[in-house]
Amino acid sequence: MIGGCDQVLWVDEKAPAADVIVRAVRRHWPDFVFQNVDDDQPITPDSDLWLPSPTGREFFLYENAASAQGWLAQGATPENRNAMIHVILGNRRNAALGLRSITLVSGAWTGILDAILSSIRTDFEEFVESHPPALKRAQ
Repeated sequence: MIGGCDQVLWVDEKAPAADVIVRAVRRHWPDFVFQNVDDDQPITPDSDLWLPSPTGREFFLYENAASAQGWLAQGATPENRNAMIHVILGNRRNAALGLRSITLVSGAWTGILDAILSSIRTDFEEFVESHPPALKRAQ
């Protein structure tokens, strides 16, 4: 069981959510490890150029290989609970506003996790600023 605290973000439904999140996490956890929710084992990115692409709406990001193995072997412990982020993409939508929810689950959102969350929020805001919605013409 993961437990922990949920952070729900409402983001532009056109934003490449997984890519935004993985890039933000990589800036703080350069040795991060990725795991699709249905995979038995996590994947360690083998270069700074390659970003993993989830196969579904849920995936895990671990601080490093040791934290991934700790989670797989023991689940959440006081020592590792802040070394993994469970990501759930778009389980809710607000079509009228063009938004979808992103849920991030981890231990306490303090320290490095707070910095990661702040980076994710900023990156989604920058996406909106660089991709303004098309204005509908008055008929």
